Amino acid sequence: METSQTEICSLILDKLDDLKAQEPCKIDVRAKSTITDTMIIVTATSDRHCGALARHLIDEMKKQGIESYGSEGTNTAEWIVVDFGSIMVHIMQDQARKEYDLEKLWS
Repeated sequence: METSQTEICSLILDKLDDLKAQEPCKIDVRAKSTITDTMIIVTATSDRHCGALARHLIDEMKKQGIESYGSEGTNTAEWIVVDFGSIMVHIMQDQARKEYDLEKLWS
């Protein structure tokens, strides 16, 4: 049985909550993007927290049979993007989240 996008989003948010990701935000970008349908944005408290969230998310989703297509930003860990195809997860430190203001850009 295939998992719906809504179920995958909920699972992603649960896995991010496991490690105390802050200020979760889910944005439907289907009308504005051809590369993804949904963006999930969360705040990490430090570079270590950012990296830990990304690793945990990738590992836990894989256990559920949902593979990521890859991730970017793991070297600096200020802003990491994990690509699940129709869902892009942005894990950002507070300063980067304020600076780039993705919620305003994509809402």
